[in-house]
Amino acid sequence: MNLNPLANRFFTFLVIEILLTTLGYAIGVVLTMAIYDPSIVQRIQPLILLPLMIFSGFFINSDSIPNWLSWLEYISPLKYAFRSGVNNMFLGQKFTCDQSDLRQVPYHPKPFNGTLDPGLTVVNSTVNNFICPITSGEQFISIFGMETENYWYDILIIAGFVVFFYTLSFLLLAFRKPKF
Repeated sequence: MNLNPLANRFFTFLVIEILLTTLGYAIGVVLTMAIYDPSIVQRIQPLILLPLMIFSGFFINSDSIPNWLSWLEYISPLKYAFRSGVNNMFLGQKFTCDQSDLRQVPYHPKPFNGTLDPGLTVVNSTVNNFICPITSGEQFISIFGMETENYWYDILIIAGFVVFFYTLSFLLLAFRKPKF
């Protein structure tokens, strides 16, 4: 898949996945503490998690979310996990194209020596121009409508969500009325 082969990127990926697993467990604990009946928790959990998944940036590009719904992507911890994972794996990557990966661009009467869009390099400048559509990880990240940011901020935000949900579950447990 041509993911970043560096060891620190792999272990950062593991940290992201462990935090995401811990976050899912914390959300389950909060729902269990808030709702007494486990069968109701099983019915409500998809209603909470599916919108968070949809607005994470994986299913819907961040640029195509309407303005009046854009706040949902900022409360989705999955957005930060997806963005940190993509930035972790693709920042600094360089890609090359095989002959089958090249895209043909329209004919230009004079030889075309340059780029059509930033980062799209022309391979052949004769009658038929061919370009390599993605040559860097930054271009790949921009396809998803994401910013190329420091992914450690996103990891800290995920850790903050974990702390928030565990604190909320502790408070729900502490103030829960006992059944007699």
